[in-house]
Amino acid sequence: MNIKALFSIFIILVSCRGENKHHFNNSYEEAFYKDYQGMDCLRFPLIAPYEIKEIDDNDNWNLKLVRGFDHYLMISNVDKVAVTNGVILAHSEKASRFSSDIFTNKYWFVIIPSKNVEIGFENLAGFNSYLKEIKVNPVNWTTTSSAFNEFKKTGCLPWITGCYSNNIER
Repeated sequence: MNIKALFSIFIILVSCRGENKHHFNNSYEEAFYKDYQGMDCLRFPLIAPYEIKEIDDNDNWNLKLVRGFDHYLMISNVDKVAVTNGVILAHSEKASRFSSDIFTNKYWFVIIPSKNVEIGFENLAGFNSYLKEIKVNPVNWTTTSSAFNEFKKTGCLPWITGCYSNNIER
């Protein structure tokens, strides 16, 4: 295949990807909400500075914490997420502390970036009780793989400012 044909295919593929039309405040913010690849990983944004990354190509999605709690520095093996009203929710069947060798029994996580809150729960009842306390309604979860695939294909996720669905800005 010649160079012109390869270049044409590349242009077509790039132009098929959705585009977030929002005017971001700076290049960091724009890159954070638009890029689906890091230097050594696949990624998708939640609420800055929180993002989900897959580093090892094994569908092992991780969410690095800013503050950390109970010896958690990141939530590993995140299998589903939701973002609603400035609140990040995450679930992991096998979260780890310190290193991938130390597993614990916190599976449900709530992050509220605007209030510097990062907290985990051992069971769904405690998690739901906390959501009720902070007045967060039931959420629509999405798997991390589905969220990444949607972000890679469209450049958008339901919680990202400037994203469109049926010509309606979210």
